[in-house]
Formats: sequence, C-alpha cells, structure tokens
Amino acid sequence: MRTLADGGPRSHPRKVGTIRRYLRCAHPVLLDWSARYDHLREVHAGDIAAVADTMRGHPRRQTLTALRSLMRHCRKTGTIFADPTARARRVSRPEDSPILPLTPAQLADATRAATTPAARLALALAAVHAARPRTIRMLHLTDVDLGNRRLTLAGVARPLDELTHRLVLAWLTDRRARWPHTTTRT
Repeated sequence: MRTLADGGPRSHPRKVGTIRRYLRCAHPVLLDWSARYDHLREVHAGDIAAVADTMRGHPRRQTLTALRSLMRHCRKTGTIFADPTARARRVSRPEDSPILPLTPAQLADATRAATTPAARLALALAAVHAARPRTIRMLHLTDVDLGNRRLTLAGVARPLDELTHRLVLAWLTDRRARWPHTTTRT
C-alpha cells in the first residue's frame, strides 16, 4: 500500500481516502485467505469468484476494485506470477435511479428559498433545463442569446423558454443595478 500512497515509477500517488477504502474492503478477504494460504501466489480465480458471489451492490464493486488493484500491483512487482482477477467478471455500474418529480412541498420550499434574481434563475436552470450546479456556476453572459432566445448550457445550445427568459432579464437588470460598470462576463 506504500506504492499507492507514494506512487511508483509509472503510477501516481492515490488519495488517502482511496487507500483507506481499498484497505477496508480488502482486509477481511485477505484475512480469510491468510488462514488458508501461505502466499498470494496460491490465490486463484475461483477464490475471486467466491468473494464476488458472497457480496452484492456497492460493497462488491469496491472489494473487487481493491483486489484488482492489489493483484495488479503484485503482478507488476513480481510477487505473483498470474493475476487471478484478470478474468474476473467486471462489475458494471448500476443504472442511475429514475429522477422523481418534486413534491408540492419541496417545490414550495425551493421557491421560497429563491429570494434573489440570481437564485431564481439558478432554480429555473436546475428545474427546467436540468443544469448541474457546476454548469450553473460556469454560466457566462455569452452563453445567453436573448435575441435568438437561445441558451448554451455545457456547450449545448437550447431554446430559451418564457419563464427562463423572464428570469434572465430580471437577473441582468439586477446585475446592471448592482454593478453598473463591471466588465466581468459572468
């Protein structure tokens, strides 16, 4: 694990949280194997499959990732001859859960919290255009084309609906009143 923390000649150091997660996931498996085997060279693909069969979901994916990392490092350094995780079935990421509509109470809370023109515009961009927080923060004046009623979010131009158009105009009016001589594009 020292190579994970410090990096190697052909690898970058990992974050401390990553190392801890790998250790937390691989430790029980390694303890079980240490009771049966004298060396990691004795671990085979069947052992990896047995570990994978006992787990489900996120813990399974994390454990297999940690074991792959460990075995890949051992193979690279010559501690083992063959990587038993090489043919282990890859764990696919779960499908994103469906986006559920907000309840009326949640909508009321969100609209009550949006008291400034900038907050109302951010709420509309998130609710109507499904813009991510980073996309909203990185929005520039050049991304808004009022004449053609177009809005560019994350490099994708889309039509500007009436609600968002009114909120953009209100935000621009407020911005002009607050900072009349600014040259900032955001």
